[in-house]
Amino acid sequence: MSYRVKIVTYLCWSPKRPLRSSVKVANLTFEPQWPVLLSDSQGGDFSLINNLLELEEHTLWLGCRLIDSLGRVSILSQTNATPLYWHLADELISVSVLNNELKAFAATLGLCCTSKLVIRSVSDAQHLVLWLEQQ
Repeated sequence: MSYRVKIVTYLCWSPKRPLRSSVKVANLTFEPQWPVLLSDSQGGDFSLINNLLELEEHTLWLGCRLIDSLGRVSILSQTNATPLYWHLADELISVSVLNNELKAFAATLGLCCTSKLVIRSVSDAQHLVLWLEQQ
């Protein structure tokens, strides 16, 4: 099954400060196990996405990652003149890597004592992101 997702790409230095934008469509070539975590390429920003409609509402850029409930990672990619596409990574995300990225994310939000944050699963990560979004 293939999903089509509207993608806004930015033609500028920073994806968060667009000079001009264009709307493109990218194929989601695998069926993610919802909900998913959406993050930037560095893991510096996370959002919890419950379904495809919510994903379409988000501004995405090259390098964005989807981490589904099974730990599969898909990266928004583009090669040369090809359209944007979601590239499914060969390996699952490691819980320790996700834990470190979420600690850094929590710290940027001003949360103290991030060293005490510990996740043991992708489900824990999803609950943490949901909690952080509500703060």
